[in-house]
Amino acid sequence: MERYQTEVDRLNGIVRELDSALRVAAPTYPGQLIDKAGEADKRKARERCMQTIQALNTELKAHTEAYEATRKRFQSEKEHWFSKSSLPSRFYIQLIACQTVPGLGHLKQKDASSARRYVVQHLLQECLVPRARLSPIDASFCARFVRVMHSAGAANFPSLHVYDRVSAGYTSK
Repeated sequence: MERYQTEVDRLNGIVRELDSALRVAAPTYPGQLIDKAGEADKRKARERCMQTIQALNTELKAHTEAYEATRKRFQSEKEHWFSKSSLPSRFYIQLIACQTVPGLGHLKQKDASSARRYVVQHLLQECLVPRARLSPIDASFCARFVRVMHSAGAANFPSLHVYDRVSAGYTSK
């Protein structure tokens, strides 16, 4: 929003300058010669600036609406992305078995760790690394994505495991 506002302010300044130049160029007495070509160029430039301002405001509104829709969807779906039901059945079955059989609590922790490793491996391999390698902007997006997932409190999102794998140097094993 800040960048849009900065550009709109810059264009409004140009429009004000053109308006004042057009007022100065207006005839002050009858019969005064006027530079009609220069005046027409200034009017066209002013019109282009006004159209650009209108287009930027329309674009900002569309971006804001898309952003809000994405945030709402994110908030409504974040609890399900890394839930037990999103894991492969082998991890889910192991977790259920460890919860129902007495004395296997230590396996529950081990299976939970395996499930986190699985999630991190596939998140990095299928989502983050391919996009991060496209460009520096995409790499920045991936870093922000992990931060947003963590700060929004996506249930069971293994942000520390992701950071550990990235800091240790990702390899697709």
